[in-house]
Amino acid sequence: MQAILQDSPGDETTLYLGETALPTPQPGEIVIRVVCGALNRMDLLQCKGLYPVPAGASPILGVEVSGYVEQIGEGCSNRFSVGDRCMALLQGGGYAQYAVAYECCVMHAPSSLCMRTLATIPEQWMTAYQLLFTVGGVKAGDTVLLHASASGVGQAAIQLATQAGAKVFSTTRSDDKLQVCLDMGAVAAFNIKDRADDFSTLVKEANGGQGVTVVLKGVTVVLDPVGQSYANQTMESLTADSKWVLYGLMGGKGIEDDMFLKKIMGKRICLVGSTLRARSAAYKEQLAMALEAEVVPRLVSGEYRVLIDSTHDMTTEGVRAAHVVMQKNQNIGKIVLQVRRDEEGDMSPQSKKSKTDVA
Repeated sequence: MQAILQDSPGDETTLYLGETALPTPQPGEIVIRVVCGALNRMDLLQCKGLYPVPAGASPILGVEVSGYVEQIGEGCSNRFSVGDRCMALLQGGGYAQYAVAYECCVMHAPSSLCMRTLATIPEQWMTAYQLLFTVGGVKAGDTVLLHASASGVGQAAIQLATQAGAKVFSTTRSDDKLQVCLDMGAVAAFNIKDRADDFSTLVKEANGGQGVTVVLKGVTVVLDPVGQSYANQTMESLTADSKWVLYGLMGGKGIEDDMFLKKIMGKRICLVGSTLRARSAAYKEQLAMALEAEVVPRLVSGEYRVLIDSTHDMTTEGVRAAHVVMQKNQNIGKIVLQVRRDEEGDMSPQSKKSKTDVA
């Protein structure tokens, strides 16, 4: 089969389209004939050798796909049949014509949603759901501050938190992303590119002088030390007895404030770190079930939306270009890889760069 390969870690120029062996399902796994995949920040880090691949997972990039069930491994239930439309969260291997997934991480794909939309759902909505509810414990009446909220995960989190009855405040680093956050349901959105040292003032003013109770902290500006300055202002934005969910360190790992721990203790803040890829299959199964029951029906009805920034062919040039867009933080919404065009995959040239809601 064809897949995007890499001989050694590096930037996007180390990626190329090549031939590799077809995946074989182990007990409890399903092979998917991939139509579309989607990019995630971890792909960029893994490409550079900065994100460890889980034991036993494919070294090929990509953790979410849409397509059709191709082969069902031993020990699987009767939930799926060969040929079923599906979407899945993977351990790896999504930049390929065929990918393997745990059966419990494969979800049925409604016929009303196109394959490009379906490919963007598993990782971004599972991540947002677990950060808000499984980890963050968000409930009606909470006030939530979302950093990098024009990203795929951020947009999903805005909609989930708003639907749950929480008040959402969003931060971005460009003016053209503010309206997207407001359209998704945020009550206020701030461009803090030049306000990293005092954005807590903006948050408190917008919240009637009060702080926020839950913060989802995901620094998305790669190779920029925003992590340190965000940390201090995030601390100032929080009320006492609040929760801080940390799920990204791409803006830096260190905190220079030697009073930081004292501030955590003084405000009785619960600081929690979270990842998804390394979680157990059983944990992900619960998230997949929640998505099928609570999220997918709202995507079908139009209550929830997915914003696709651009679509790139799974070629050497296409994948490299997609990585550059994400590396430069130019995308608003998800970046899709088109693996096949013969199965619900054909697009007109105008749809390659749309920035329009597709679900």
